[in-house]
Amino acid sequence: MEKKNSILKIENLSVSYGPIKALKNIDLYINEGEFVSLIGANGAGKTTLLKAVLGINTIERGNIFFLGKDITRKPTNVIVSSGLSLIPEGHIIFSSMSVLENLQLGAYQSLATFKENLEKIFEYFPILQKRSNQIAGTLSGGEQQMLSMGRALMSKPKLILVDEPSLGLAPKIVLDIFNILIELNKEGYTILLSEQNAKKALESSSRCYVMKTGEIAMSGPSLDLMNNPQIQQAYLGGC
Repeated sequence: MEKKNSILKIENLSVSYGPIKALKNIDLYINEGEFVSLIGANGAGKTTLLKAVLGINTIERGNIFFLGKDITRKPTNVIVSSGLSLIPEGHIIFSSMSVLENLQLGAYQSLATFKENLEKIFEYFPILQKRSNQIAGTLSGGEQQMLSMGRALMSKPKLILVDEPSLGLAPKIVLDIFNILIELNKEGYTILLSEQNAKKALESSSRCYVMKTGEIAMSGPSLDLMNNPQIQQAYLGGC
């Protein structure tokens, strides 16, 4: 149930790429402290939705509210500075810089608490402390994903947008990443996760929106959706 102080509220949002309707009349909300997932096939509009929230995609119609303020069509830097952070698809990092330098870049808006935040990141990801002076581009794929997550967390965001964190990673690393996301949520972080691995997304989140061809096809508690025959057939291999 939506609370009066929902941290993110999207109303009637539409985004087009030329003649292609990428998002069609999206309504979505996230309450503070929730872990909400977006599932759907590749091309369903999940990444487009996250980019619209961050002001990267041009909004055709609709409104986005963050912490009660209308951020529709605000510049991305203004939106990020208000407390939003994105962990992008494909564990994007600054590959020619060291691990520590990548983390420092993530803290540019919270320099006063840099040391405290860095210690917390090293608690989540001990391997990053061991690799702190290593060039980021030489890390394994899983370590690069951890670095991407750590960099986003350095600003102590009020809402974390996570885009396809399991992409291209070994099953054990995927399990580690999702365990970390669950732990972050338990510690008070609000999370919106976009993920093709529907099983992991539903197991980890409390609520879920199912996207299909740019629309919200279904939504509800993750456990309910996991037991829904339509969702099982379409996204969980019929199990």
